[in-house]
Amino acid sequence: MQDNLALIIDDDPNILELLKTAVEEILGCRVVTAINGESGLYEARQLKPDLILLDWIMPEMTGLEMLDELKLDPATKSIPVYMITRRTKLQDAKRARELGAVGYFLKPIDFDEFCAWLVEQFPDLAETRRAV
Repeated sequence: MQDNLALIIDDDPNILELLKTAVEEILGCRVVTAINGESGLYEARQLKPDLILLDWIMPEMTGLEMLDELKLDPATKSIPVYMITRRTKLQDAKRARELGAVGYFLKPIDFDEFCAWLVEQFPDLAETRRAV
């Protein structure tokens, strides 16, 4: 299902590669990556992806700051954003949801767990991918 586009933003290149591989393999999406919030915001506005996976803790612009910008922009406010983070406090998850995040996955990332999470979050895409 290469028509779908995912944008993944994380300042760790190893995590970016792991997430990219999982999304490509499980969901069959085309993937664009960004290494910080500013470049991620630019890519989101230019490409209008079908979903965004967003790290919380990044230099220059945090994931929450980027999420806030995305949800204030009429061109990007409807894009579903999923936070990928080490932040484990309940109030952090609540704050992300208040700003518009629709999902939350905790680091450190185990590849198999993340793949299972993708199937759970995007059953239609994962099922289409399995049928190919």
